[in-house]
Amino acid sequence: MKRFLQISFLLMLFSSFSGASAIAQTKEAMNMTIAQEVIRLTPADLATFAYRGYFKSQGISGYGGLIQDHSSGKVSNKDIVQAAIAMHLLPDSTLNNRGYLNALDNQLREINLH
Repeated sequence: MKRFLQISFLLMLFSSFSGASAIAQTKEAMNMTIAQEVIRLTPADLATFAYRGYFKSQGISGYGGLIQDHSSGKVSNKDIVQAAIAMHLLPDSTLNNRGYLNALDNQLREINLH
């Protein structure tokens, strides 16, 4: 919602200027804003980041601690996604993506087997 308001503001601001130059600048600004928001982090990448301890600052252990915490239910796939969201690696909507969450869970189990 915040991003939508920012883009709307940019459109209103640039619409007050006339000419093709202003329109081109508006489109460029919108594309840059949107590009900054879209980060593609696969469930496999996220599981690897978690395993390597990238979310320790978010209270998620790495390596053997992650495997143990995930196996015991202390850390869930949603916990890891929330940590990634907090670090601006994933959009908030990922928490509602069951396919992504299931794939992450499968990746974490796969790491546990190795």
